[in-house]
Amino acid sequence: KEKKASLELEFKKEKAIREVEVINSEIEKALELKISLEEEIKLISNKKTERNSLLILENNLKIEIEKIEKLKEGLNNYNLQKGRHSKGRVFYEKEDKIYLKENSKLEQMEDIYRRNLAGILALTLKEDEECPVCGSTHHPKRADKNSEVSLVKEEDIKLQKDVVKASQEKRQRYYDELVKINSIMNS
Repeated sequence: KEKKASLELEFKKEKAIREVEVINSEIEKALELKISLEEEIKLISNKKTERNSLLILENNLKIEIEKIEKLKEGLNNYNLQKGRHSKGRVFYEKEDKIYLKENSKLEQMEDIYRRNLAGILALTLKEDEECPVCGSTHHPKRADKNSEVSLVKEEDIKLQKDVVKASQEKRQRYYDELVKINSIMNS
């Protein structure tokens, strides 16, 4: 009986040792699983951090792309305005030449007309009689009335003034448009 009890005890001891070994093995596996899970959690955490960094980078890139798009739009607008300015400058320069030519013609007409008036007045002057302009009674150098000069009439001058005024206004509109375009280009 004692032997049987001793054997039973030995058997229970061995069974308990095997159960402890199995439990220790399971504990080791659980610890390995825990370490593996902790490593996976770290990887997941790192991936989350990396994902957040990528989202921030993506957002920053979107902002930079928007800036580039605005710059591109600004450059396109600048080039458009530059083209408009070049064309406008051609129109302005053409009208400026016309204005200068017509204004010079007006000045010549006015000069001829004044000389013509002086010539007409000189025809009526008599020695020892007062000049209606200056009051002098002595007229040593009278203006000549030129036949070419008499071709310019006051009405011609008025018409030429209208031509000059229209050209000046047109030239000013072109100039104002160029200033406006310059302002847009420089903003």
